[in-house]
Amino acid sequence: MMQYLKRHIKLLLVVFGLLIIPSISFAAWYHSSQSGVWTAGATWSKTSYPNSGDGVVVESGTTVTYEGVLSWTGGQIEVDGGTLIINGDLDLSNVSLYIKNGGTLIVNGNLITNRSLSINGTLTVTGNVSISGDLGQSSGELTVGGSLTVSGDHSMSSGTTASITGSYTVNNSYIYGVLWVGGDATISHQLSTGDVSAVVDVDGSVSTHYIYVNSGIVVIDENLTVSGQLGADGILVVGGDYQVISGAATYVSTNHFFVFGSDNCTSGNCSNIGDQAAWEAQGSPGEAYINTTSTFWDDHLSNAGNTEGMTKVCSSTTFKVEAVTTNAGNLENNLFEWAVYGGTIASFNGAEVTSNSTTYEGHTASYLGVSGVGGTSTYTITVDWTETDFDGAYVAVRQTSEDGCTDGLWSVYTIEVGQDNVAPVIGDLVDENATVNTINCTANATINFDFDAVTDDGNLVFADPAYRYTINGVEKTGNSASISDEFPVGETIIYWTVEDMCGNTSEEATQKVMVSSPISITPITYDDNSSATGAGSGIQPVQTSTHTYEVDGGSAEAGYSYSWQLFADANEDGLVDNYSSPINSGLSFDPDNDAQTAIEFSTLASGSYVLVVTKSSGCSATAELPILVIENSYNAVLADFGDHCQAGETDTPTTMTWEVTFSGNGTAPYNFDYTVDLMDDGGTSITACSGSVSGITQTALTADLTLTSGCSDTSTMPFMQVLKTDNSSYKVQLKYTIQSVTATNFKINISIAASDTYSVHEISEQTVGENSEELTSSGVPNTSEIQTD
Repeated sequence: MMQYLKRHIKLLLVVFGLLIIPSISFAAWYHSSQSGVWTAGATWSKTSYPNSGDGVVVESGTTVTYEGVLSWTGGQIEVDGGTLIINGDLDLSNVSLYIKNGGTLIVNGNLITNRSLSINGTLTVTGNVSISGDLGQSSGELTVGGSLTVSGDHSMSSGTTASITGSYTVNNSYIYGVLWVGGDATISHQLSTGDVSAVVDVDGSVSTHYIYVNSGIVVIDENLTVSGQLGADGILVVGGDYQVISGAATYVSTNHFFVFGSDNCTSGNCSNIGDQAAWEAQGSPGEAYINTTSTFWDDHLSNAGNTEGMTKVCSSTTFKVEAVTTNAGNLENNLFEWAVYGGTIASFNGAEVTSNSTTYEGHTASYLGVSGVGGTSTYTITVDWTETDFDGAYVAVRQTSEDGCTDGLWSVYTIEVGQDNVAPVIGDLVDENATVNTINCTANATINFDFDAVTDDGNLVFADPAYRYTINGVEKTGNSASISDEFPVGETIIYWTVEDMCGNTSEEATQKVMVSSPISITPITYDDNSSATGAGSGIQPVQTSTHTYEVDGGSAEAGYSYSWQLFADANEDGLVDNYSSPINSGLSFDPDNDAQTAIEFSTLASGSYVLVVTKSSGCSATAELPILVIENSYNAVLADFGDHCQAGETDTPTTMTWEVTFSGNGTAPYNFDYTVDLMDDGGTSITACSGSVSGITQTALTADLTLTSGCSDTSTMPFMQVLKTDNSSYKVQLKYTIQSVTATNFKINISIAASDTYSVHEISEQTVGENSEELTSSGVPNTSEIQTD
């Protein structure tokens, strides 16, 4: 029987589909302009021929031949519809190799590449193939005369073929096409099929962690060793022994998994493993085993050759059964019959049907017979279960003989009916640590999902979990048990979910990929200016303030550059907003690459920001500091408040009064410095003095203020006074008194410079003159008033 099955497995070739990492630049590009030898200039679009590091394209309609070993470092080789023949080994280092648009690459030797390989054409290698990456097949054929070794994953699309004469060694094997292996197969993680036309034929033994025959056929001539889970919704046949590593769990679908040797099963659902007799009782594909039957509704009980089956049906109330054959051409006169106990048959091959239903021994029974269904190898019914707790339920199928007169044995799948509406649970996943190993300062790492961390209620977990993660603001999603990517320095979080066979989806579980930079940088330190963490400090600066920030002790480390940037934090979470650009206006700081910078928060709007410093030398490391800028848009206005001239005699004083008003969003107490310059009528300075006023709050009065004056209080020199009589405003009066000896005209200039409690100068849109005054006065009593220029 085994030989019968293998005779109908086509040993075809396989096409690879791999992610190629493109080169950055090439010395020159060469396109084949006609068929010929590689080393002839006439073969190419240039007068010379390509050398290592160049870009090469073998165009459609041309055949290029290379004699000897071709060792190629850097650059790119594209077989774009044409044919490239290497009569020797092909050794590629950091070379992007493409076989596309039906191109053909023939290597009469060994093929070695340290990158992934993608093929949309034909690849034939007489020796061994070694790929340090992934191997993907989207279309076409692959023939390997020796062994195939893939450090990553091997994936085959439907319609592709692969023929490996020697051994087969990969990480994951996802087969939708036809794969033949002449030697042993070693799959580190998972072997799975995903198409009804998928065929895997291994002449030797297979060793793997997981094997999922979701559909199609897998035939192993010798032994099968599994250290994890096994699922066989398609057909899995083992010609030798089946070995389960101690402690591993085995989950199988009845009548789909058959062992001709010893099953050696010591854990899991061992009773669900069939044997040679069970396989032959079903009938080899395309054949019928004859017996006589009575009426249908009791025939299923007496002729049921196999009685173990699924333990639950899905909460969607549908269940699928596939009858598989590889000899579809002989089925045109056959009759296929399905029987369901405990439910009704709702559809056949996706089309809605009306089945013959009745009640048998108190339970719903349904029958469907279909004839003339030749030309296809898969027949599918969908069952709607009418009962949720009936351990005698089943689905059965049989095929009559070719003449339609005799019946085959029923193959029965018993169901312990129960609704599966419980989602699987992903336990704790181990975080991965990686180190930088690329020139881009990233870690080229492969992260494998840990199926052992998943618990479910007995149904199979889908082979490929869903994942999502974000690198450099770009979210990546997909379905795979293995993720290979270049992870940046820092922490990347992968979010995983899994589905069981009924579509119940787990909650997301997280797994971190942590990449450490080879460059170290200290946290950002800042001056306090007011307090270590409060308003006015470097971590909470007010507008117009200036602060100093440092890393690495304030001294640039030799050989490194330092770049400072400020980003918005609209979410107020202490993180740089996604897709945001650095802020280039409203602040200023030293543009030099130095470990220390002073930042002036001038007209920058209040709110949350993140200060980022990047230390670079090939790779880079960053330090970040969340900053909250506090609004400080107050204004100070100086206004003339009148005068009092000499009282009619020489040596009596003249007093000038000004009012200073603070408004806006500053932080009290306020302060201001003043300067007064007394000049004669011609503008020559007679005397100048300056001072300061501090302690101005809304409730303060004169006694609460502090006046520091440089204006002397003598009989010949002017003096200064400050008054505040209103305890509900920020207004003060400044009085300047002149002891004039003789009557004369004179000018007075006064100006102030205001600041708040954080020594921050005002932000305003004031016109010139609001903070300064120029007055003209006469020393003769009652002859003139003070004029404001």
